[in-house]
Amino acid sequence: MPRFLRLLTLPLLAISFGALAQADFRPGYVVQPAGDTLRGEVDNRSDVRNAAACRFRQAGSVREYAPAELLGFGLTGRKVYRTRTVTVPDSAAQPARTYFLEVLAAGPAQLYYRRDPGGIDHYYISVGGQTATELVYRRVLLQMAGGEWVTMVSRYQEKNLFRGTLAETFAACPAVQQQVSSLQYKASSLVGIVERYNACVGGPGAGQPVSARRSARYSLGVVAGVGVSQMQLSGYTSFEQANFPSSVQPVVGLRLGIPMPRLNEKLSLQIEALYQRQRYESEYTTRFGSSSAYREQARVALNYLKVPFMLRYTYPRGAVRPMVQLGVSPNLSLSTTAEFRQQNLDGSYGTWRPAFDKEALSLFDWGPTASVGVLTSGLGGRQLTLEARAERSTGFVYISAINSELWHYQLLLGVNLTK
Repeated sequence: MPRFLRLLTLPLLAISFGALAQADFRPGYVVQPAGDTLRGEVDNRSDVRNAAACRFRQAGSVREYAPAELLGFGLTGRKVYRTRTVTVPDSAAQPARTYFLEVLAAGPAQLYYRRDPGGIDHYYISVGGQTATELVYRRVLLQMAGGEWVTMVSRYQEKNLFRGTLAETFAACPAVQQQVSSLQYKASSLVGIVERYNACVGGPGAGQPVSARRSARYSLGVVAGVGVSQMQLSGYTSFEQANFPSSVQPVVGLRLGIPMPRLNEKLSLQIEALYQRQRYESEYTTRFGSSSAYREQARVALNYLKVPFMLRYTYPRGAVRPMVQLGVSPNLSLSTTAEFRQQNLDGSYGTWRPAFDKEALSLFDWGPTASVGVLTSGLGGRQLTLEARAERSTGFVYISAINSELWHYQLLLGVNLTK
């Protein structure tokens, strides 16, 4: 794995743990064992935490409930959870456990969902009662000896046990039962077939509340702003004496937003394609390669396609919501020019010459990036973002003895094209 991708995991983990740890109370309710419903606010954490505990706030007092203490809870208009004891078909030795399961489909048959601490999604089916059976899907890595020479061959084998469980559950509706053999193990497919079964058999429970569908709708937007870049060259080069002023240039590009509703509703992955150019010029005195001082001029022109990958955390409430982003930015050099010319004895300057061999110019650099900003709705309900961003990149010279580190500071305005 490239080093910049390994470093990307650090900001991803930092934001993820921060988002998971932050309280987010929303209007909701809890259903007590006697059937009474108490209304107040429920802490909307991650799917992992919601399966194990419910933090309920009423009149300023906060109490945390375990699954055994409630019949269920919900966030008004968003999520519905029921307390259920679950069993696993192919693991008789595994004891039954009780969780808060999210209700994805209700009726004669109910479909539930849970995410475990390892980030694995589990789905369960129930036909009445308080017990739910897990819909098991596994990919098993097999290793076997093969060929004339004894070598190990590895391959994955799928265990679609969930299809057998559903076929048994749907025995009352053969038309739906026949569809199980080609069913995919994903939320939309499972919800769809359970709803078709419920419509087929009819009966009570069709009006029971379920969680609102969580669709991962991508967003596409444009980004524009101004960038201020600073360059400092050091090492075996006359440029070391140059004091290059900051380069102030426009920045434009596109942004793709990928929500992560199953991980955390406050998190999203932002991928951008930005065009930025940089221009540096300096005149200075140097002794590089000579026993006496002389004047020299230098100029550097850089054109980059920057492709930052950033994890965004957005505060969930308010008309104007703060946001923070952390990630890494791979940068592709579209063109690089680094030249110098020396002053003649008569005071005039000679012709421009390349400062480095072509092979010494890097076609690719990268660096960590971070930003803070705000998000709000603009005209037509389109999402607007305003952010200040900083990035440190490795530079344009591919020689270990020369440091061409670049710092970039940007003020960016983003507008979503999708609603």
